[in-house]
Amino acid sequence: MSTIATTAAPAAPTATPTAPTAPARQLLPHHLDDLRRSGLSDATIAACGFHSECDHARINALLARKLPKRAAPCLVIPFLGPGGSNGYHRLRPDNPRRLKDKPVKYESPAGRPNEVFTPPGTFEAIKTPGAEIGVTEGEKKAAKADQEGFPCLGLVGVYGWKTAKAERLLPALEAIDWRNRPVWIGFDSDIDKNENVQDAEARLAAQLASRGAMVKCLRMPDLPGGSKCGVDDFLVHRDIGEFRKLLDEAVEPGPVDAAVAKMPAGDLDPATEADEFLRRTSGGDGVRRLRFWRGGLLHWMGGRTAKNHNPR
Repeated sequence: MSTIATTAAPAAPTATPTAPTAPARQLLPHHLDDLRRSGLSDATIAACGFHSECDHARINALLARKLPKRAAPCLVIPFLGPGGSNGYHRLRPDNPRRLKDKPVKYESPAGRPNEVFTPPGTFEAIKTPGAEIGVTEGEKKAAKADQEGFPCLGLVGVYGWKTAKAERLLPALEAIDWRNRPVWIGFDSDIDKNENVQDAEARLAAQLASRGAMVKCLRMPDLPGGSKCGVDDFLVHRDIGEFRKLLDEAVEPGPVDAAVAKMPAGDLDPATEADEFLRRTSGGDGVRRLRFWRGGLLHWMGGRTAKNHNPR
């Protein structure tokens, strides 16, 4: 089987086990076809460092755990920092293992927190105060948006913006200056059918808005035939002008609804939950009916003051 060579991203030291350095990285034809179906050019593929890995020992070293031998070959997705690879890789096996009768399409390194995929062109937007940035789920989608002139960050899942044990932004996201920055969140077109994705979108938007970002959310149409559409699909089937129109028509984020939270209460961000509680106890006119007085809480409702609730 023939292969094509790709440019290797420079390796950075990391505390986790790493695979031996290979003299050259190859991209198998079917992996190349998959990347091209997302509309990625050869230049983007090389700049992102996408490559194939067939060696089982190297696959295990990249993940710091063992995968079945039949999983190989894998498409390797290196995560980049400003100076090159940050040592984190996600792998897409040709023959994925199954979990609860569903294929595990992507494998992440063991013992490491989530990372954010940053395509090469998006680093400049991050450094520029007030520059527009998008956030989507998936590396290929982010790379396609970046390629077409829309700087974009790729999450490893719709909740991939948060730390595992608390509702806080990942360090890579926390390090970005979000003040007065236009931000669009672009999850797949089936978001209207999935409360879990709606919840993730609302919570991410609230986190970014609390840091000064001006957040809007894309609502993409399905593909012809009714299949769901991602950012890369839209940019493959439509032109850039239509995508800009989609951005112009983006909607305000939905409110964070604690009633449909998909995480334990102990993991929630108190500031976000407090804002939502105060919103619910207002009269819809921006005037808050809840007041703290003499060590207790008073709630003005329907022309009367509710019973004093002592927070202690």
